[in-house]
Amino acid sequence: MKKTTLDIVTGSIFLTLYLLYLMVTEDYFNPIFLFFAVFGSVELVTGIFSLKGYYQKRMYIGSLTALLLLILISSFIPVYLSPDTYNLFIFLLWAIIVILAIYKLARNEIKSLKLIQKYRKTLETNPDDFKIWNNYGIALKKIKEYKRAVEAYDKALEINPGYTTAMYNKGIALAEGSKYKKAIETYDQVLEMDPDDVNAWINKGSSLASIGKFKEAMECYDKVLKIDPENTKAKFNKGIMQE
Repeated sequence: MKKTTLDIVTGSIFLTLYLLYLMVTEDYFNPIFLFFAVFGSVELVTGIFSLKGYYQKRMYIGSLTALLLLILISSFIPVYLSPDTYNLFIFLLWAIIVILAIYKLARNEIKSLKLIQKYRKTLETNPDDFKIWNNYGIALKKIKEYKRAVEAYDKALEINPGYTTAMYNKGIALAEGSKYKKAIETYDQVLEMDPDDVNAWINKGSSLASIGKFKEAMECYDKVLKIDPENTKAKFNKGIMQE
């Protein structure tokens, strides 16, 4: 059985056991069956992500593992606290998590907005600076303005058609905006100029995998490993596809 299928089957079994347990009891926070629920969720989600071609599943596993620890800690706290104190503890815990998440997102967005404003002013006085257009595109991409980012990269390429950095970044913005076919075409343009650009090969492979072209994606990773036999990202992505 492939690892991806095994993850999905294992996750489904553990979640089913938890649901069967809930049918015969109201003890939602039993530590053992709570572990079944969270472990089952981790296995099921990572299996589905692998099946769909989302290869950065380590990030998801890390996030879900952190959630697992929080839930398990929360399940043991009632032993030592009164119900009212426990409810207050849970409220404060999640409030802190939400505030920190919002703060981090806001801080990153404010930083990107300041950069965007800076680049706009620079381009008013120097509209032919293709590197600033490229940096402007990067800042737009960070706030998920993918269409405008692509337009900025196109402007950089209009000024300097051989500027592969902007072309490569355009491919990234297209892929992150789920325009995978256009991203692949853009990476092909990069590779026409530099056939040994391993990052372009890797990203092309990821975009191909995202639209279900796993054989072609594998060929891209094989190409990377011919150029750079120790490339860990290509090895990782290829390993995930072989599971």
